Amino acid sequence: MTAPPELAGLFDLPGLDIKQMPDVWRSGRRLAFDLRCIPVRRLMCPLPLWPDADGRSTTYPRGAEVDVYLVDAMRRHPEGVPETLDRLRLRENLYLAWLGERLVPAARLHADATRLSTFQRLMLRRGVGRQTAPEAILHGELTIADSEAFARLLASGVGRHTAYGFGMLLLRPARV
Repeated sequence: MTAPPELAGLFDLPGLDIKQMPDVWRSGRRLAFDLRCIPVRRLMCPLPLWPDADGRSTTYPRGAEVDVYLVDAMRRHPEGVPETLDRLRLRENLYLAWLGERLVPAARLHADATRLSTFQRLMLRRGVGRQTAPEAILHGELTIADSEAFARLLASGVGRHTAYGFGMLLLRPARV
């Protein structure tokens, strides 16, 4: 419909094989998934940052979107994260809890079968400004709890940054 004529003729568009997604998802079905997301929380109140090397401290303002890990770490350890803390394990657990909250009521996350595969910080452009954000790739399993809510979740995506290409659940059969 919108392809330029010189490109539309290259493909047999009516002959392309397209896999239709189910209209109805069976509650109780276990599925595996891959998810690329930005696990952040929108702050309801200001949150002080750790002091810098000079002892100065700034604050994340109310309404800021902050990495789930940083919010937890700054609240638990206002003077700075202890060196003995297993940061990767804590980050993974916090991201899985964040995902589990976002799946409710559509599905139940199997945290024992889900892992943080990749984590990195990336720069996002929003309007004229830029901000850093945590990018996480999670691989795991879930069980559908509510068929209609699950269909809505798949259509809308997971998290706040779906407009930027994040939050799409890629599904596959679970390894039961």
